[in-house]
Amino acid sequence: MVGERGARWLEASLPARPSSKKRRFAETGVRFVMHALVLGYGVWATWGEPWMGQTRLCWQDLPFHILTGRIWWYYMLELGFYCSMILAVRLDVRRKDFWMHVLHHFVVVVLLAGSWTLNITRLGSLILLVHDAADPILMLAKLFHYLGKTRLCIGVYILFTAVWLYSRVYYFPVQIVFISTREKLFCDSGRWRGNIPTWVLLLLLYFLLCLHVIWTYLILQALVVSVVRKKPLEDRRSDASDADGDKED
Repeated sequence: MVGERGARWLEASLPARPSSKKRRFAETGVRFVMHALVLGYGVWATWGEPWMGQTRLCWQDLPFHILTGRIWWYYMLELGFYCSMILAVRLDVRRKDFWMHVLHHFVVVVLLAGSWTLNITRLGSLILLVHDAADPILMLAKLFHYLGKTRLCIGVYILFTAVWLYSRVYYFPVQIVFISTREKLFCDSGRWRGNIPTWVLLLLLYFLLCLHVIWTYLILQALVVSVVRKKPLEDRRSDASDADGDKED
């Protein structure tokens, strides 16, 4: 009897566990702020750099590029950000593409470390900026979704899709991956043709491109279901248990 009373008292004294939707809203809000801050700093750190418009300059005169203080801090900020996401991934809501996210974060950290070691920080900064471009918009769309603002959610999601298609489906493969491949294979000096670490980094870029293609399919699928079929916009990556949590709220 005393044990049962003690257990009831302890349960009553503990703070109530937030509902699934509230927990996901709080998680998304924190991520929105983090992604927005990182993107803002990245834009400021790379603003006015000539290699932003000419990707081939990222491979010229390697490895004798000057590392500016802004790019140094950009790398440190992104490295800490992605390491924190890897460490906290078990605390997040589990989704169907859980392992894809883990692999993505791990590959980005390896690219950060590799490009830093080889002093290919110009290309590394471009890759980071491309990956940061659409994330805050997606987090904002999710916030509107959890608030029940359907029209705002769909409008922001359409904007996110446009930014994603440009940054991840056009700019990343055409301006970064393919140009890097060309410079790697046909650069005048040939200095980097037999360099194994740069080949590894190039293969990792193609691996990221494959992930982008898979996620693009899921993004467009969610958009078609919402706009064409007039159904609520849903995260197509959510697990069944996650969806059940929303129904209970």
